[in-house]
Amino acid sequence: MKALLLGAVLSLAYTNGHTEIITYGSLTTDDMTNFITDTATQRQYTRFDAFALTYAELVAATQADEAWEGWTIADSQAADAFINALLNTVSACYGPVAHGAICGMLPGWIDGSFGISLTGVTDAFMYVSTAETPGSPSEEVGYVGFHNIGSVRKFDDWASKKGTDYWTKHSQFPIQFLLYRDPFVAPTPAAF
Repeated sequence: MKALLLGAVLSLAYTNGHTEIITYGSLTTDDMTNFITDTATQRQYTRFDAFALTYAELVAATQADEAWEGWTIADSQAADAFINALLNTVSACYGPVAHGAICGMLPGWIDGSFGISLTGVTDAFMYVSTAETPGSPSEEVGYVGFHNIGSVRKFDDWASKKGTDYWTKHSQFPIQFLLYRDPFVAPTPAAF
């Protein structure tokens, strides 16, 4: 299962035959891999089209000996870190904000830069919502959208986990949960 899923993921990444480096803020990727790297922290994130898994499938895929072992499903804090790295500043969306708040603008944003998702004019990723939006019903999943005019919007209480299955399996351009992993740091030997 792990090899089959990883093979399918890798085949998605090598379809156009050339490499283009894409950088916004401290986030960089190329169009030949499934990863976005924060050059300031070395944290890696998955590109928005790295897989097409429901939430339950993704939880299973992040377990030991599975395709995404070692990766963590992003929560509100990880989504904020991604946005802050993208904008190279603490965004207007840091922490709980009004539903659909504009976090900032990305001059020169090109749709599909970090992976194709949602529509031909908006890319997006989902995350587990751990911050309640003031004045909005509490939901389990948040959403960050990137419009082709460069606006970045955040929706902390967007949908239920079960409700996200449609967006990952039945949408023409699926919206995926963002995964991240921090670099491995070898423990420092204890001084004697």
